[in-house]
Amino acid sequence: TDGGGRIGGDGANQHREPCLNSSTSRRTGRRTIISTNGAGTSHYKGTTQTFIECFERERRRGMEYTVLFPGTEEYEIERSFMWNHDAICNPTLIIQPQSTMEVSSILRGYNNGVKECRKDNKRKESVIPLPIWKPPDDNGSIPPPAATDLAEVEEPPPIVIFAIPPLAISGGRHSVQCMKDFSIVLDMGCVREIIVDPGKMTVSVGGGAKVRELDAETLKYGLHAVASIDQDEGVAGALLAGGIGYASRKYGLACDNLVEVEVVLADGTIVTAREDYNSDIFWAVRGGGGGLCVVTNMVLRCHALRNAAVHIERVLAVTPKMKVGVLDRWAEWMEGPGSSARDVWSSVKLTVGSRVATIVVTSVDGSVVPQTEEALGVFKEWANSGRPKLKASVSDDGIPRSCTQVPSFSGLIEGENPVGKGLMTVQSSFQIVRYCDELQALSNEYDEPGYRYVAYFHLDNLTFEVIDVLKKALSRKNSPRNRSSVTIVSAGGKICDISDEEAAMENRSSKFFLTVEGKWNAFSTPTKQKLVKAWVASMRSALLLCRGVHSTAHPEAVLETGEEMRKMGMVLPAGYHNFESNGPRLYSIKQSLDPKNSFSLASRISSSKLLVQ
Repeated sequence: TDGGGRIGGDGANQHREPCLNSSTSRRTGRRTIISTNGAGTSHYKGTTQTFIECFERERRRGMEYTVLFPGTEEYEIERSFMWNHDAICNPTLIIQPQSTMEVSSILRGYNNGVKECRKDNKRKESVIPLPIWKPPDDNGSIPPPAATDLAEVEEPPPIVIFAIPPLAISGGRHSVQCMKDFSIVLDMGCVREIIVDPGKMTVSVGGGAKVRELDAETLKYGLHAVASIDQDEGVAGALLAGGIGYASRKYGLACDNLVEVEVVLADGTIVTAREDYNSDIFWAVRGGGGGLCVVTNMVLRCHALRNAAVHIERVLAVTPKMKVGVLDRWAEWMEGPGSSARDVWSSVKLTVGSRVATIVVTSVDGSVVPQTEEALGVFKEWANSGRPKLKASVSDDGIPRSCTQVPSFSGLIEGENPVGKGLMTVQSSFQIVRYCDELQALSNEYDEPGYRYVAYFHLDNLTFEVIDVLKKALSRKNSPRNRSSVTIVSAGGKICDISDEEAAMENRSSKFFLTVEGKWNAFSTPTKQKLVKAWVASMRSALLLCRGVHSTAHPEAVLETGEEMRKMGMVLPAGYHNFESNGPRLYSIKQSLDPKNSFSLASRISSSKLLVQ
C-alpha cells in the first residue's frame, strides 16, 4: 500500500483479523502484513490475498479506486462512519470507486476473486484459518456467519476451505446490511456528483450522494427533488426503499419521480434504464429494495418549491393512554380534514422515556406559503422582533403568521377535537422556512447517529389492534424507559394515485408509515441493549399479526422475526411478506440480473406466492 490505504504495485495486504489493536505493518516482497500486538500472521493467507490480487489486476487497466485495509487510519474512520453505531463492524476491505467504470471494474474483480477461491477450494493442500462465512451454495445464497472467533484459533486445521467474503454495498450507511464483518464493502461515498438542469426541471444525482447534498444543489435554483425527510440518508437507498419526503403527498415518493437510472449489474455490465428502455430494471429499482444492482446515477424530476410552513406542537402526555389518545385524534384528523389536503405532511412521535408527544405538520401550498426569499425575510424579521400581534386575522402582505392562517392546518391544533385536547401544551411553534435546508434539517434533531435497533411498517389504518399494541409497548412496565420511540408518518395523496403494478413499491394504499426505534448509548450495559432490542422485537412480532400491517423493502426489517417464527414452526403472517403482489416479478428480475446472488446482503424479497425469504 502507499500508506494511505491505496493498493499499489509493490504491496498487497493479506491480513484478515476481525479486530485490530495495532496498525504496525512490514513489507515482505509483494505482500504487506499487518501485525496485531506482535502476534504472527503467517496463517492469514488465502482469501483476502486472492481478492486483492484480482482487484490489483483491474487497477492496472487504468482504474484508480481506493482500497482501505484493516490497520490503516482511513479504514478505521470509514468503518466507524455509520448512522447506526450498532452496525459498526470489521469488513475485510473497503473499496471506494469514483466513477461508474470503477464500480464495474470492482465487480469484475470481485467475481474473479470468487472464481479463484472456488478453484483453490478444490486443492487439498489449502491451509487457512476457519472461515467466518461459508462460501455461497449452488444458488449463490450466503449462509449466516458462524460463531468462530479467529483470535482463539492458535493453529489452523490441516485442511480447510477458502472463505468467500460477501459483497456489501454502502451508500448513505443507514442500513445494517451495508457493512458486515468479513465482507468486502463497495463504498459509493465518492460517487456523488450532482448536476441540476433547471430547464428540464431534473437533477442528476450520483449513487453515493446524500439527501443533504441534493438539497443544497436544488436550493440554488429554487427547486426540490423528493428523496427523504432524513438528510443523512443516501439518495439511492431512499429510491430503492420508496423514499418519502415532506412533499410526497403532493408530488409522490422518490421512486415516483425517477426519470432515468444508471446501474451496474453483478457481472460488471453498465446499463441505463428508463420507462421505455430496460423497463424491467426501471420498474424494479423504484421501491424494489436493494440486491438487484448497484445504482451509480439517478435522474430525478424536480419541482418548484422554495419555502414551506411548519408547525410543531408538543403536548404533555404522561400516560400511555394519553399518548395513544393524541395518536388517535391525529389519525382521525389525517383521515378526515387532512386527507384532502395534499400539500400537508404530518407526523406524531411518542418517546417512551418522555412525557411529551410531538406533532409536526407542514404545508407546501404555494398559494398560502409565499415562495420568494423576500417574503421569508419579512416573516423572520417579524419573528425575531418578538412576534407582535397583528390586527387582522390575515396580514396585509399575505404572509401567514400562525397555523390558523394556513387553511390546510384547520382543525389539527385548534377546533372541536384538536390533537392536544385536554392536555397541556408544552410548545407551540409556527414557522415559514426554506424547504431544502431548514425544513429538511428538522430530521437532524430526531435522527442523529447513534445506537439503535429499528423496525419499519406500512399501515393501512390505525386500527384498534395496532393502537392496543402501541399502548402496551409504551407502558412503563414493558418499555425500556429511554429515548426509544414510535413515529407515525402520514402517507396517502399522490402516493396512492400510482398502482402497485406501475412500480415495484407495494402497499400504496397504506395511509401511514410506522417506525419503531429502540435506542441506547455507548455506556449502556449488554443487559440494557438486550432489553431495548427485545422491546422492538416484541412490537415487531405483535404488529405483524395485526390486520393491515405490512413489511417494507428494508432488508433488516423482519428477518430475525421470520427466523424465530420458522424455528417455532409458526406460519409466517401476511404482514411478514413485503412484496406480496410484486414478489414473483421482482424475484424473476433478481434472478436475471444477479443469478449468483452476489448482492445477497441487500436483498429481501418475500411473498407467499414464492415462499422465498
